[in-house]
Amino acid sequence: MLFTKLHRPPVSREHVYRTHLVELLEKNMYKPLTLVSAGAGYGKSMLVSSWLEKSKIPYAWVSLSDEDNDLRLFIDILTTSLRKKFPKALRNINNHLETGSLPPLNVLSESLINGLDEINKDFVLVLDDYHLIRNNQINELINKLLQFPAQHMQLVIITRNDPFLNLNSLRAHSRINEIRMADLCFNESEILELLKNIFQTATSREISHKLMKQTEGWITGLRLLLLMVKKGEDLNESLEKIHAINPTTTDFLLEEVISNQPESIRNCILKMSIPDRFCDELVNELCLPHIENPEADSSGKDVIQTLLNANLFTISLDYNGKWYRFHHLFRE
Repeated sequence: MLFTKLHRPPVSREHVYRTHLVELLEKNMYKPLTLVSAGAGYGKSMLVSSWLEKSKIPYAWVSLSDEDNDLRLFIDILTTSLRKKFPKALRNINNHLETGSLPPLNVLSESLINGLDEINKDFVLVLDDYHLIRNNQINELINKLLQFPAQHMQLVIITRNDPFLNLNSLRAHSRINEIRMADLCFNESEILELLKNIFQTATSREISHKLMKQTEGWITGLRLLLLMVKKGEDLNESLEKIHAINPTTTDFLLEEVISNQPESIRNCILKMSIPDRFCDELVNELCLPHIENPEADSSGKDVIQTLLNANLFTISLDYNGKWYRFHHLFRE
């Protein structure tokens, strides 16, 4: 096991502390699940890390990787992280992990839930990069933990796309707190604060308005743009010259977002980026005739829902879910 995966990511000195989102996390502590779900570069992990840094709540942090798709390894790293805070917790799980073959999932989940319920103080368990988990047994295990939650635990899942969990049931019973792309986008005041933290000087409202218009509050887009500022130049003049779409931004989106999608989705988003907005009928015409072996009941609506679930920089334009567009930088 790589023990550095159990460390909370450090908060930089340039970090913009987001009071309204931290308050949202605090006041929803009673709910079994907080889901922080947005595309790459929206400051998901930093938000949760900054909250825990200033909070007095005990927590365990796990940064997941592809290797953790093995059920035994997943439970092992989860219990190890919790024992860093609660050394006597979950000892009953060892008996299951040390056997040649794991017992049935319901036995494992009951044992894990009972062990978690023995912890007699409020605590947070963070599973970061949950989008890397593709093992259905692990998803079922998490579903069990949320169906019969331990009294003092809140689970925080940080992910680039919505996990295959029973989210609708949790929503129906008001047992989930959701923080999404629209919540995580910086506003103009936060952009001004970021500029001040990085450059140690005040900038004009006009500059923050321009940056907001170019990046739509996408945090990594802002940071990549600010890397283009040349040393020794007047900050306001330099920011006036540069454009948010640049080789650094393009490389990030290609490497972190687009290249990780299946070829059929990559082909779709390329075609869907041509119009400035799209709906399911338009996606039907643009994409479905060119998808190899499309499912019999597949539709443009399914494609759009796939993009929304994957947080692929897709923004709704109306309350009816009819029209959508891509984030400007993603589309460009």
